Amino acid sequence: MLNPASAQFDVLRSVQVAAGKYVCGTVNAKDRSGAYRGHRAFVYAVAIDFARIDDDGEIAQRHDAYKACPVSEEEEKLAQQKIGISPGALQAIKLVQKTLPTADPSVLTDMASQPSSAGSGPAGTTEQQLGRLAGQPGSGGQQSESQTLRTTPGPEADWRADKPPTVWPVFPPDHVLAKPVQKRTNAEALVLAKSVEDLWAKSKAGTSSQRPSPDEIREALRALMAIDAKSAEFPQAWAAFVRLRTIEREASA
Repeated sequence: MLNPASAQFDVLRSVQVAAGKYVCGTVNAKDRSGAYRGHRAFVYAVAIDFARIDDDGEIAQRHDAYKACPVSEEEEKLAQQKIGISPGALQAIKLVQKTLPTADPSVLTDMASQPSSAGSGPAGTTEQQLGRLAGQPGSGGQQSESQTLRTTPGPEADWRADKPPTVWPVFPPDHVLAKPVQKRTNAEALVLAKSVEDLWAKSKAGTSSQRPSPDEIREALRALMAIDAKSAEFPQAWAAFVRLRTIEREASA
């Protein structure tokens, strides 16, 4: 972590699976600026004495991509009984989560809890739909738009301006980027982002004594996130968002 002494833990629980023992929960800690960023999920692997935190590099040093807390066999059986997931669907969920670690677990659970039969319609059985999401052979054709998983971007260190995800990243309610934003058109949001980028470039080049404040940068970031991910402007907005996040870190340093 960037500031280990500031760590505040909550909702801790131990999990034991065949592969080993884990401690899961949430942790709040200070970032580089000394500000608390809100509780983030983490998974600590006892065997290797290492934790992965779902923090986008805000409170921890760069590490491998965060993976959700493992589920014990008892928890799997209880969940299966509670929502009626078939063994085949449960196996498919594990496969999808392994293949697509950023897949929204709630979407998978919703899909798996739907009635499944050989004649369930053009989409095929639940197992076939989940299999298609994992890209498995024999899963029955191409994935339709209605079956597309809602995925979130991976670790921020892996974000690329030229590779937009399917949705915007989701920040905790107390995060500065989760605050409400002034209503703007897509064009106005893009213009605002460009103006902040241009001003930052001029200040870096020494051609302007002014530079955008962290608040102005974050306002532009929130404006971009208000653009619908399904709109034609989303790829351009995502590229600007990635660049502005870099500027935000430099401005706050």
